[in-house]
Amino acid sequence: MVIYKGDLKATHFMNVDLDISSRFDLQPPVSALGKSVRVYYIERVKRTCCASLAVSKLTKDEDSTIRAFCGLIKSLPEAEFQNWQDEKIREFNLGIQAGVRPHSSLFVVEAETMKTVAAVRGCIGITVYAPEQSKRKGLTTHFLNVDLDIQSRFDLQPLVSALDKKAYALRLERVKRTYFASLEVEKATQDVDAAIRAFCKLIQRLPEAERRHWHDAKIREFNIGTQAGMSSTVGEFLVKAETVKAAAALEARIGITVYRPEPVKRATPC
Repeated sequence: MVIYKGDLKATHFMNVDLDISSRFDLQPPVSALGKSVRVYYIERVKRTCCASLAVSKLTKDEDSTIRAFCGLIKSLPEAEFQNWQDEKIREFNLGIQAGVRPHSSLFVVEAETMKTVAAVRGCIGITVYAPEQSKRKGLTTHFLNVDLDIQSRFDLQPLVSALDKKAYALRLERVKRTYFASLEVEKATQDVDAAIRAFCKLIQRLPEAERRHWHDAKIREFNIGTQAGMSSTVGEFLVKAETVKAAAALEARIGITVYRPEPVKRATPC
């Protein structure tokens, strides 16, 4: 659980909810977590049991909150952990409150945390809320693109060249002793999950020499760009469990960049 005490007009992380659904009763695994979690609800809708939880202890950010959840899940007794494995949906949902400043804000799920999420077969959801007290219509929060951002002590040109036919470089430069590269996939993708999967497949097919450049990098980030809107409608995005597993195997982290709402341009009178 996170308590935000900063500027309420700034984009900020709210909390991570664990949303789960199953054909089986969720009361036993939830009860096994005890006072370590706060239960928002447990309910049955037709043949599906659903629950939403938050960690009880204070955490500082999105990454530490997910790690706290994963630690609790891995500590479950064997029978309850098996119930967890049988669940249909195991979603760590990051809530982000969009604000009117700054221009962009970055939130990160680190590579080691991605491995932990993959180990408990979880998926990652992202919910972006419009700025508070916003009542405008038509300007909704939406997905922009996924950029692959890489930082390394070594020249990234060989790696970028190996990806050249399927991805194009937005940035390739050296600043002092650090090399930076930012790429997008050539093929149009419909959503967050498809874009990350496309990148994962490209990297998995790299020749051994270029794969070494990948693993030698200091930062390997799939950065999800989202444009916040002013409409009260929330923006919801999902990285599926299999995609989390693929990204974790590549030792990549996930970044979420939320851009503040664009100002509405008023029509100029004739």
